Parts: sequence; structure tokens; C-alpha cells
Amino acid sequence: MIDIEGLKMDFKERSNWVAIIGSREASDEELEAAYKLGKICAKKGKIVVSGLAKGIDRAGHEGAIDGGGLTIALVSTPIFMPIYPHENKDLAEKIKKHGCIIHLFNTKPQWTQKGFTHSQKRLVERSILNAYACPNIVVVKNSSEKITGGTRWATNYGKKIGHNVYRYDCNGEWHKDPEVEECKIWWEPELNFEAFLVELSKL
Repeated sequence: MIDIEGLKMDFKERSNWVAIIGSREASDEELEAAYKLGKICAKKGKIVVSGLAKGIDRAGHEGAIDGGGLTIALVSTPIFMPIYPHENKDLAEKIKKHGCIIHLFNTKPQWTQKGFTHSQKRLVERSILNAYACPNIVVVKNSSEKITGGTRWATNYGKKIGHNVYRYDCNGEWHKDPEVEECKIWWEPELNFEAFLVELSKL
């Protein structure tokens, strides 16, 4: 069962979905660029999809809302748990009125003593699903250096499945197929990405 909060939306037609992603520790200039991009997308009738994280995710969501458009947050927390991170609780409430929040999991994450935690794995799977869901993936990053960190997951998988992947810089310039650090999940994913989207499209 997929838990969704917010407006009833058409999940079958995703050609106008745009993922706006990037660092949680983005610079002020990058945050401004992501906000402006979210606003531009909204005014062009695009739906901004991101992960409700700090930094670029938040800026993209806010830009879409302020641009009078729709935005979707893909989150790794089940509907009965608090929004993560807690400082985006206010934004989550706005998103429900200007789009929706899709909870990808409906059980509590399991506790692990060491290594890559269950919660971290779910965040990675959330990022990969974003790449599968959106035909256009935009990383807001001013530097031309290789994309690393959490952003590399959606970027890498987006390129592998043949979606349009761009880097958008603070000058408003587009860079197709940015260089990204190689990554691949080594565990059996909870999400079957393609099957999840098929189920979502039936709602």
C-alpha cells in the first residue's frame, strides 16, 4: 500500500515531472538558483519532484510553490512517523496544499548497530526512485567537479536508465550528462522501482 498525503494527482502521466536535487549543504547562490529553477518549472507547467531534504530539495519545492505550481515530495519515512528532517515540517504542510507527499515505505526502519543503517538505505532508494520517476533530473551545483555524496545516487541511476540528466549552475546555464561518481547498491532493495511506479500510476 502506498500512503499519500495532499492533493489527488495524476501519477500516470509523468512526462512533465522534473527532479530538482543537490547538496544539503549548498551555498546561498546554489539555493537561490534551485529556488528560481523551481519557480521557472512551475510557471511552465512542470511538476517539481524532490526528497524534502535540507538544502537544494527544500529550495526547489519552495520555488515551485511560490511559482504557483505543483510539487511532489518522495520521503523515506512512513506516514505514522515524523517528517525527516524535522525542520522541514512546515514545508511538508505547504506541499500537501500544493501537491503531495508520497511515503515510499510503510514500516519503521529497523535498528542496526553498525555500518550503513536501514534508514540510510531507504534514503538511497528514495533517491533512485526519484531518478526512475522523473524523465528530467537536474542537479543544482555551481562547481563542474564530479558529483558525489547523496546526489550521486539519483544522478548515476538516471544516466543508466537513459533519462535526461543535467547540472544547472548559478549562472542559469545547463550542462548535460555531468560527470558523477560511480555507485551501485549492494543490498537487496526494499523497493522494486519499476513496480512501485506501476502501482503509483493506478492510484
